[in-house]
Amino acid sequence: MYRLEERITFLHTRFSGKPLDKKVPWWGALGTAIDMRNKLTHPKGAQTIGVDGVKCAIRAIVDAIDALYQAIYKKKFPAASRGLQSRLTF
Repeated sequence: MYRLEERITFLHTRFSGKPLDKKVPWWGALGTAIDMRNKLTHPKGAQTIGVDGVKCAIRAIVDAIDALYQAIYKKKFPAASRGLQSRLTF
């Protein structure tokens, strides 16, 4: 079993031929999103998550997918330009 960060780093390096720059803004935001997920999944007390935290987490995930998509397919992730605006209606 591999950590998500390790898997992202491996895939990016494997397909792009260069190491992942961990100083990009989405990398830090992804780490924060993973921490938020872990706090929800394994609570040690009351957890509060705001709308801004969720927006930041989703944006980091989309940016991470876009970076991997560019490394693997050599083009931008098509849905990345939509950001948080979904085509779905609920």
